[in-house]
Amino acid sequence: MSVFSDGSLSNWRDSAAGKTHYPRLSENLSADICIVGGGLTGLTTAYLLQRAGKSVVVLDAQELARGETGRTTGHLTTVLDPKYCELEKSFGADTTALIAQSHIMASKLVGKIIEEEKIDCAYYPVTGYMLATTPEQQEMLQREADAAKRAGLPGWKKLSQIDIGSFHWTSGCIQVPAQHIFHPTKYMLKLAEIVSSRGGVICTGNPVREMHGGDHPYVVTDDGHRVEAGSIVIATHTPINDTLTLHTKQ
Repeated sequence: MSVFSDGSLSNWRDSAAGKTHYPRLSENLSADICIVGGGLTGLTTAYLLQRAGKSVVVLDAQELARGETGRTTGHLTTVLDPKYCELEKSFGADTTALIAQSHIMASKLVGKIIEEEKIDCAYYPVTGYMLATTPEQQEMLQREADAAKRAGLPGWKKLSQIDIGSFHWTSGCIQVPAQHIFHPTKYMLKLAEIVSSRGGVICTGNPVREMHGGDHPYVVTDDGHRVEAGSIVIATHTPINDTLTLHTKQ
């Protein structure tokens, strides 16, 4: 099983055949869009931009699938770490509804790409459950189900118990339909193959040390090569263009 530099393991990498190494950038380039980060987000963005007629360069500091995509749970889900009832309290009902709809649209988009490109990545629907173990959590689940309904999430339902095969739960839960699971590494490596075959440039082992916006955006890699672009997309797990403000908040 693949072991990352921090000692964590990845079954996704070992169970996916596909190219993870692409040539390092060896010259200065220009493109419509430069994408920093070659994971699920960066490669999906590159794919969509190509379909819109844009030329793309994708830069990743490591080989493909060594970052967050190679460690993910493999779920496309509308269940978020911050609860919808918490988001609604902080940002209001309208913004919370936009957040919910963005996750629905993202899952549908991935499904559409998989279907159109015939990507074999074990994509199929599942039903999820959020479980409560205390009276306080039961009360929170009711608030969460109500907030999800206001956010436009169809089918979220508060249940008193569930029976799934030999699993029995009687302390309350929310049933969450229309979730999906898939093999993220198979998906992203196939996308990389498609992007490369259609003229996109993918470079791995190329950390970006500088990026500049303004009228003439460009990035500089750690070995001094430059990519000039009309726009730069930061598709790293955490943004690297604002290392003080965002990282201290995180």
